[in-house]
Amino acid sequence: MSLRAFQSTWFDATWKTIFGEYHVVDVLCALLAGSEADASLVLESLATVTDQAEVAVAVAAAELPAPRAGEKLLDVVMKAASCVDEDEEDEAAAATLILSHLALVNELANELVDRGAVARFCALASVAPSAGGAAMATRKPLMLLMGNLARSEEQCVALMKAGFCEAAVFNLRLVADDDDELPLQHAILGSLRNLAIARPVRAVLRTSGVLDELLPILASPHQPMQFNAAAIARHLVKRPAAAELETPEGAEDASGAAEAALYLATVPGFVARLAELAAVEAVNVKMESARALAALAATPESSMATGAALPSLAPFTVLLESEHAVLHTEAVAALGSLAAVSPPPEAFSSSDARDGCVAALDALGESALDAVAVAASIRGTA
Repeated sequence: MSLRAFQSTWFDATWKTIFGEYHVVDVLCALLAGSEADASLVLESLATVTDQAEVAVAVAAAELPAPRAGEKLLDVVMKAASCVDEDEEDEAAAATLILSHLALVNELANELVDRGAVARFCALASVAPSAGGAAMATRKPLMLLMGNLARSEEQCVALMKAGFCEAAVFNLRLVADDDDELPLQHAILGSLRNLAIARPVRAVLRTSGVLDELLPILASPHQPMQFNAAAIARHLVKRPAAAELETPEGAEDASGAAEAALYLATVPGFVARLAELAAVEAVNVKMESARALAALAATPESSMATGAALPSLAPFTVLLESEHAVLHTEAVAALGSLAAVSPPPEAFSSSDARDGCVAALDALGESALDAVAVAASIRGTA
C-alpha cells in the first residue's frame, strides 16, 4: 500500500471509528512524503494519542517513500527524543516511539547507528531520571528502539560498543519488582534476547550482570518474561559450532559459555525452575525452558551440576517428542552428557522417566545422530 492509499484509507469513516486520532497519521504521512508539514504538530499530537496510533506509525514507517524524507523525519525526532527535561517528557517519549518504529527500516536503522544516536541514547538510559537520565516514560520506547535496532549482527555489535548491554541491565534493576513498569521490563528483556543471539556480543553480556537477574525473572508469573529469560540463558551458555571452535574467537566464546553454564547450573533453584517451566502449557515457554536445560546439561563443565539439581528427565522427553530435528539433537546431546555422569543423576532413578526417554530415543532411531547409543547408555544407568 502506498502512503497516499494508506492515507486515503485512514480517512475512511470506518477507520476513523476504530482508531480515532487519525490526524496524527495525516501529519506524519505528509512529513514522510517530504512536505513542509509542521514537525512540532507531529510531536504534540503523538504525545496525546491512543495506543492504536502506534499501528499507524508502524505502517507509515514501513512505507517510507525515500531516504530524503526519512532523514528529514530523523532530524526532527532525534532532537526531540534527546530531551530529558520533565517539561518535555511526553514529547521525548513520543519521539522515541517514532524512532523505535523507524528502526525497523534497515536504511534508517543504519542511519541511527552512523549518526551516533545509539551512543547518546545509551548514555541517557544508563543514568537514573533523578540524575539527569531519560525520564521513565521515555525508557520503554527507548528499549523498544534498541530491540528493533538489534536485528543484525553488525547493529548488535554497535549497540554493545555503545554500552547498551550494561544500560539494559541497569534499567532491569531500576524497575525490578515494580509491577507498574512491566511494559518496560518486557521491552528490556526483548532487547537483551535479540542481543544474545549475536555471538560477538555474548561475551560482554555474560559480564554485564544479566546472569544474576535471570532467576528472579524466571520466577515471575509473567510468561513473556519467562520466555525471554530462558532464551537469554540458552544463548549465553550455547557452545559455538564446530567450525567456529577452530577460530580464536570461537574458542574464547566456548570458554565463556562454559563458565556461564556452570554458574547458572549452580545458582540454587535455577535448574529446578527451568524444569518447572518446561512443564507449563504455554508452548513457547515450555520449549525454550527445555532447550535452556538441554544446553546446560550438554555442556561438559556444567552437566554434573545440572544433573544434581535436575528433578526430572521430562523436559528432554518434551524435546524428543517435538517435530523439529534441531530439538532432537539438543535433547540427545543433553541426555548423553547426563548419562555419562558418575554416579548417574537422581533423575535417572525414576523408571517411568527413564523408560519414557528411552522410548522417545528408540522412536527416533537413526534419524537423530547418536540417539541409539544414548538410549543404550540410559538403559545402563538402571
